[in-house]
Amino acid sequence: MSTTQKMQKRAKAKKRLLCKTNNAIYHYTKGVHIAKIIRSGFLAREKECGNGYGSQITNFVWFTEKETYPKTALPNIPEMPETNLLQHFSDVKPNIDWMKLSMHIGGIYRFKFKPTEDRFVKWFDCNYRNSNFQNIRIKMLDSTANMVGDNIKKFWISTNSVSLKNCELEQLINGVWTSVLKFDNCGEVFHTSSYSMEQIVNESVIARQACGLI
Repeated sequence: MSTTQKMQKRAKAKKRLLCKTNNAIYHYTKGVHIAKIIRSGFLAREKECGNGYGSQITNFVWFTEKETYPKTALPNIPEMPETNLLQHFSDVKPNIDWMKLSMHIGGIYRFKFKPTEDRFVKWFDCNYRNSNFQNIRIKMLDSTANMVGDNIKKFWISTNSVSLKNCELEQLINGVWTSVLKFDNCGEVFHTSSYSMEQIVNESVIARQACGLI
């Protein structure tokens, strides 16, 4: 067995161990983006959609094990000073009114995946980070995420766009994460709540219009 094969085998074993303690990873997004995502059928990488963690020097789809919206992905809403990332560098973090934020961005959503799939890899262990660890900008990105409480060891990435298969779409409704759509291994959509896909898409389009994105 070659050295490369041994490394790949160790990486797979480590991933299996990690997945035993964590059975879900999430890609958080705003309601204004939901229509575009559902219509395209995939989650785009950073440089393809123009936003995301470290979008100037990385080009991935980002995920986290955490159950809350990543601070590094927060939109900066002038009427909500607590959404300004700089406010979260202090030891005492400001509280965010998630329902109020939801009204500004057309809802708060997340796509739920199983980390056991080969298309996902832990950021902390990925080849890109290990190869660029001494890059000052990578160090700053990691440091920023940790300082605001995101914890880079909870991050996962996909180096390719991620098709909407074997996943669920959840919406934060009255402070509770609620499953609204489920995508099977062929990408077929099933409703898991009273919200239809058409309703979710239409509300997203209306939100985009209200934000001046259309």
